[in-house]
Amino acid sequence: MSTLRRRIEVARQTLLWLAVATAIFGSGLRSVTLSNNLGAIDPGTVALVTSATTFLGFVITTVIALRKERRESARADAELEKVRLENEKLRAELESRKDEPARRRVKRPL
Repeated sequence: MSTLRRRIEVARQTLLWLAVATAIFGSGLRSVTLSNNLGAIDPGTVALVTSATTFLGFVITTVIALRKERRESARADAELEKVRLENEKLRAELESRKDEPARRRVKRPL
């Protein structure tokens, strides 16, 4: 597995676990409130927003990885087809050389 693909896989797993952990942790904080200059903020709401954002990051990373995988697959298929066509061309050339009458070497006088 390539390094980039492994990094993407690790990022996807991390984002998924963060989304799950945030959702679980946020459900237990509904009764506690934080206050700042803007007023009271429910930690459950903060946890929900964080969880949703993390999940969105997971989905976007997955979509990008799938698109890249398809693009690389298409490129590899095109390269494989190119090699197959080149092999067929060379095989046909070899066959045509075998069918030609053998050239006789002319001995040159010394």
